[in-house]
Amino acid sequence: FSAPWLARLRRSLGSEGGRPILMGGVTASEAERRQITSLAAQFRSRLRPGPDNRKHLAVVLAKLLAAFPAPASGETSTDLRIAAYMEAVESIPAWAVAQARDAVIRGETSCDPRFAPTPPQLARLARDAMRPVAEDAADLERLAIAAADTEPATDERERVAAGFDDLLRDLGGHSKAEEARMVQDRFLALCAAAGVDPETVPDASEKAGTFRRAQWKATI
Repeated sequence: FSAPWLARLRRSLGSEGGRPILMGGVTASEAERRQITSLAAQFRSRLRPGPDNRKHLAVVLAKLLAAFPAPASGETSTDLRIAAYMEAVESIPAWAVAQARDAVIRGETSCDPRFAPTPPQLARLARDAMRPVAEDAADLERLAIAAADTEPATDERERVAAGFDDLLRDLGGHSKAEEARMVQDRFLALCAAAGVDPETVPDASEKAGTFRRAQWKATI
């Protein structure tokens, strides 16, 4: 969400009836909607283990154990230890386990820095590393839903237009359709007073056609 347009949309996220919406009159363009949908798919994929996840996990776990003293003779073998770690983190993407391993090596966790973290500790640290990505993915999913609703349906546009017409009448004005009819009525009255057949009056804007054509154009 470092892109300004995406951060703006995220700030406008709200909810109405449990459904995500964009608030404050904010809308998303068609190009932005496509990009949000693509990003949401990328983030969903990043939160799932890939096809080679176990292979990448084996490398990360070997590097983790290599950074700490080997256990005393007679204790659990390295292979068994790696198997225990693998069981704890095999459903977690390798990139998150790698971030957890890096945090342990840098001494940024609450684990005892003298020893390798236990399998449960490593799994918890890896899930913590996934949390920001999961939160971004959730917001992208909500944005995709909200942005898809920014293009009003035809019946909604008609309802809004009718509402503006009603408001205009309440304020003493006229809707576009009413104004068109009033212009036609005045023109017909002038033609009658002058004894002119309105069918013979050309379309002044194009110097072609007759009043029937102008009348049709005024009503659409």
